Amino acid sequence: MNGVHPALAFLREKFPTTRVVGPDTLRLEIDGARVEVFVAPEGNGSALFATGATTLAYRCGSGLSPSAKERLRRVLLEIRAALTAGRIGDPHRPLPTGGGWTDRIDGASDLSAWRDWVVRGYRAAIEEGRTDDCQGLPDCLDLRMRPAIPSPDRALHPPPRSGPCARCGRSRACSSAREHAEDASEWKPLRHVDGASAELAALHALATEAAIPMADALEAYTLLGSACGDRSLAGALPLEFSVRLPEGARAPDRLRFVSYYPLVASDPVRREMNRGRRAAARTLAARWLTPNERAALDAWLACIVEAAPDTLGLSIGMELDRRGARLQLYAHPGPDDGADRLARAVVTRLGGAGKSLPPRDSPVLVGIALAAGGPPALKLYYRRAWDARHDTGLRPEGLGELEAFNPGWGLAIHEHVDGRAAWVKWDFPVAAHYQDCDRFLAAFRRTAGDRQATTPDWLSGEHFSPWPTWASLGRGGAVLYFLAR
Repeated sequence: MNGVHPALAFLREKFPTTRVVGPDTLRLEIDGARVEVFVAPEGNGSALFATGATTLAYRCGSGLSPSAKERLRRVLLEIRAALTAGRIGDPHRPLPTGGGWTDRIDGASDLSAWRDWVVRGYRAAIEEGRTDDCQGLPDCLDLRMRPAIPSPDRALHPPPRSGPCARCGRSRACSSAREHAEDASEWKPLRHVDGASAELAALHALATEAAIPMADALEAYTLLGSACGDRSLAGALPLEFSVRLPEGARAPDRLRFVSYYPLVASDPVRREMNRGRRAAARTLAARWLTPNERAALDAWLACIVEAAPDTLGLSIGMELDRRGARLQLYAHPGPDDGADRLARAVVTRLGGAGKSLPPRDSPVLVGIALAAGGPPALKLYYRRAWDARHDTGLRPEGLGELEAFNPGWGLAIHEHVDGRAAWVKWDFPVAAHYQDCDRFLAAFRRTAGDRQATTPDWLSGEHFSPWPTWASLGRGGAVLYFLAR
């Protein structure tokens, strides 16, 4: 098809019933009505698909029946999905300097180059503290720290017959779920086509390793999900799991998962989420906490209402070990939300050590952890450059083998319990992409005291694909944070 625009040539291959009627026009017939997809000038009306200098639009006659309109709508969505999934450029050109997708990559060298670009781009984003995604990459490679849950009802695109991953096609969920990668040099597939099944698989594997009854873990997971009704909103985030490895241990001694507040910009929606999450916290507290802890929770929530805007983001977590459950709440004050004022109000009302608060810092997280029969633990998270951590006394010896994955900044956690305060741990985002995290996982396990540093079954990807997000070193051991995909 010489002379035909590459995007239309690609569509012609995907939809054999279409007919090329010119170098810039493709025609198809839907319920007797002719529809044309054509290359349009930039900015010329509504685009069906646009990328770079390529803009496609469509036209058809008026007076279509309702059934034809619905059929047309489905076909156009399918066409747009195919365009998004494929290449629209010269298949023989080298990879774009900015990364991006090509369908027919020439041999292993290009695949390796693209993978290297993904890893470099990810590290750059983490070092700069960005959580945006990388245009042109499928979900399993994007750069967001916490990618959105793929919609379970989204149809999968058929996998391409060639390309960097012959099992993907840039679909929203991986069509090779539950398969092993045939070659370690290939892209690692996601194990589950939707977030919920990945979370349940992780819950089962992690509860088993931490010797927590599955019935208890499932109850906490179910109640958290039902109480936080906003997990179904657009912008909802998957649960972030974490496990703690005591010094020298190969198995975790606890399981934790957090429901982060959805990334929604609308103030009215955020106000409703704030109200709903405060109610959800009380629902969870009624199940696991005594009146003493519930009173502390009410005091903490009162500080949130009085000292912070009603659009404040709230995240809720559950931590389980053999002794029972612990409820954790985190407030996410923004730059203009008076975080230092909120921290002082919480510490003052709940008996923390107010005089020990850093005088010039504002926390990025204000949290509380509550367990039945124990005092509340107030946790303040301060963002610090790695070289500016010394006033906290944390990690004077450095990060050891994990230094290679250190992005140059992290969070120093100041904990208040029974009127005493101390810096207890250093958290840092993992500057290793999911596709290239094996070296990080081995270094993390050696740092936690496991000299063998072999990957255990629960982290192997057999049951779910762990996407490391943060690591933590401090009192009690090392903690790994990750998403289950």
